[in-house]
Amino acid sequence: MSIELLLIALWLGILPKSHRFALRYAISSLSKIKIVDVRDNVFSAKSFDYDLLLKYIEKQVKEAHVKRLVIDSITAIAFSIQNPSHIRQFIFDLGKILATLGCTTVLTSEV
Repeated sequence: MSIELLLIALWLGILPKSHRFALRYAISSLSKIKIVDVRDNVFSAKSFDYDLLLKYIEKQVKEAHVKRLVIDSITAIAFSIQNPSHIRQFIFDLGKILATLGCTTVLTSEV
């Protein structure tokens, strides 16, 4: 079974664990939507490795045959990357990976 939409979210971490589970279950049971909170899988308290995040996203897209991806939010990822030149490189690498996989992507941003 392929996933129609994969939501990579950083904001789920602010919700209590019981609410996160309920939200994931409610949305996933309605359609072919999967929500992944990357704070549970990629972020650590001490450092952030954007290469690890790229590999994680690529793995999720490949394994689930994702056609559409939403990353909420690119701003939160950018704030986690210390070097401004690495932010540009991350976005370029992300676009390159997802283009080769044929995955349509929407990035949200806070202003």
